[in-house]
Amino acid sequence: IMVLTGGNCTCGPGAMPLEDHPDYLRLEREAEEFIELLAQKLTKSSIIVDVFGAGHRPLDVPALYPLTQNTGGSLLMYEEFGQEYFSCLKASFTRFVGIHAVVDFRLSDELEVEQIIGPIKALSPNQHGGVFEPSDYSSLSENAVEMTSVEKGHGVAIAFRVKRDIPGAKVALQVDVKYIAMDGSRKHRVINASISVTDSGREFILSVDPLVTGVMLAKKSLVNIRKQGFTPKAVTKLRRELGNHVYDVSRKFSAKIASGGLFSKPTCVVKDELATFAEFVYHLTRTMVMSTNGHVDEKMIFVAQLLSSNITKSILMIWPRCLSLTPTGPVPLPSADMTLQMRDSFLLDCGTDCFVWTRKETAKGEGESCFRKYKDFIAHMLTKGRFPMPQIHLCREGSPNARYIQSRLMPLRQDAPEDIERQYPLLATVDMETRKKYMSDLISTYHCTDEPSFKEWCTGIHLDVKSSEGLGIPQL
Repeated sequence: IMVLTGGNCTCGPGAMPLEDHPDYLRLEREAEEFIELLAQKLTKSSIIVDVFGAGHRPLDVPALYPLTQNTGGSLLMYEEFGQEYFSCLKASFTRFVGIHAVVDFRLSDELEVEQIIGPIKALSPNQHGGVFEPSDYSSLSENAVEMTSVEKGHGVAIAFRVKRDIPGAKVALQVDVKYIAMDGSRKHRVINASISVTDSGREFILSVDPLVTGVMLAKKSLVNIRKQGFTPKAVTKLRRELGNHVYDVSRKFSAKIASGGLFSKPTCVVKDELATFAEFVYHLTRTMVMSTNGHVDEKMIFVAQLLSSNITKSILMIWPRCLSLTPTGPVPLPSADMTLQMRDSFLLDCGTDCFVWTRKETAKGEGESCFRKYKDFIAHMLTKGRFPMPQIHLCREGSPNARYIQSRLMPLRQDAPEDIERQYPLLATVDMETRKKYMSDLISTYHCTDEPSFKEWCTGIHLDVKSSEGLGIPQL
């Protein structure tokens, strides 16, 4: 079932009353109970519900969320009923791989599952849908869960803890997946992996993928903040906890610690192996969920999409990828505001949105041609097969849309010139006079903001990042 709506439900069962209604609380509770009961009936009948909202009226995402969360559908919002909206409707028909999926995680005896995050729900033997015979459920472990749907681009994250010392050199992980394909055939896939064990801190930190670790931390954090309702107090607390977490990890594995004052924490000198992780967490603190402003509908949708996304899309939603198209192909760039000066045009891929930047000096006809070139690249190369289809925005310098891309770029303009040069190595490709002009124009055009730069954020949590390659570029 595909629901196309321009706002929340206003009449019939499940309708939300006006806020000034004298019996608002009772009617709101009845509406929420109706939607939850409807979601349960749809789930039992194996009916998937997608809700596509557009326009500028509130959609009331918290009330409609059970419809999509429990049935395996998606809840999406668009600014208008435009091309991206209808492209997303078309893509929704082909995104499903299967239904009635059951996933079981089996670990070595020294490990136990701490948390499973993704498009999942508790195992229900009465809703196996033909994937298993009832007797087969006895062979499943206590870690088995159901997936609400099997889709391209979905991902399930699993966190586990060590129960006791590991005597061997490796531990084992097995993922057992069974589902029914869209043509009715049964599918069974088993994934086996072995994880090496080490007692060397240096060897451990070099073997860990900082982006995967950051995504795991992000998903666990967003699960917690969603439970607390995105309140300003919860947001402020989480931002502080994330900074403390990066500091604790850095202090444990940092090769050198600069001494602090008598009553202050020592400053950790972070090298390359932890710099990427620190920068990823910095970008996490700049997402809309970590803002004390913003509408709860947008935050709910962002969290729902991130928790169900695979590793690649999750990284993009937190750490946007910046690309410039050249005759030899796309060139990756740091996601920082200096790129506004270094390039006449570039795109910023944020996972659910793509922004194309052009300088105001670009002629109108040339700017439109440049936008079409980037739009074709996004549709046919960058986001092919991605669901939901990203919205594509043209952000011409000086236009109202420009604020969208400026707010997502790291504000390097707040750092000293020598720090900007160290973090943005591409400046070394231009002469000194041009370099000074770029910095001067950047500071005069875009004023300082309340959001810290990466260096200011690190200073606030007592870190000194000494990356040999400047700002990171996520390798997807």
